[in-house]
Amino acid sequence: RIQAALELIKKSGSLSKKDKNMLEAVLYVLAAKFLDSRELKEVKEVMKMTQLGAMLIEDGRSQGLTEGKAVMLIEIIRHKLSKGFSPDSLAEFLDLDPVYVRKISAMILEKPDKTDLEIAQALTKVK
Repeated sequence: RIQAALELIKKSGSLSKKDKNMLEAVLYVLAAKFLDSRELKEVKEVMKMTQLGAMLIEDGRSQGLTEGKAVMLIEIIRHKLSKGFSPDSLAEFLDLDPVYVRKISAMILEKPDKTDLEIAQALTKVK
């Protein structure tokens, strides 16, 4: 039924783009709440072709890029800290905000067992 509703929304010429997006979002929430994993996979394929689906995919890509850049930066900072560099000298060398580099450095030093990805995820949630 959700797939049929998505098709109706997609084909409707009388709905505005805003209304279509809103209805797709409602169907997305309903699907996530009431469908099992097999049914969700089917709806996922139809959703990919909607405006909302495209927006969700783009948001995921953007978040992945942001996390990837943060992981690489954290990896560099962790390595340079282990070589004796100070956070301020790293900030100057990398041309980054010293407060940001100090924050990353503190996270690394406080919990050295945390992975670079875990630190990056914590940083991107804070922003």
